[in-house]
Amino acid sequence: SPWLDDQKLGYDVWLEGQWITLAETEYKLLTVLYRRAVDHPQDSLCTFNMIGKGVWGDYDRLRDYNNIQSLVRRLRDRLQPDGDASYQYIENIRGVGYRLILKYHSSSENNDLERQSLL
Repeated sequence: SPWLDDQKLGYDVWLEGQWITLAETEYKLLTVLYRRAVDHPQDSLCTFNMIGKGVWGDYDRLRDYNNIQSLVRRLRDRLQPDGDASYQYIENIRGVGYRLILKYHSSSENNDLERQSLL
């Protein structure tokens, strides 16, 4: 994907015209959310189980529930450092999981929908 780049030294994402470097687990979380949103746009919800398996390889509710919430909070802070609209990219479905909100823009050149950036 042109918006997710792990070929560099860190884990970078392209967001609103700039590269943002993420920690490995933040990048894995974003990748899990992104793939679900792209592959299943009508059902883009990622359950805690799906996130745990995608980030750590397994999921234990007692161990990972709070870890996932903390990881989402850190990722939101990275994606929106001013804290203004940190929930515009990752939506919480209370008690179930999270969903990534992808943004698209209409291209004036070919009237198709194109991805502006990752989000």
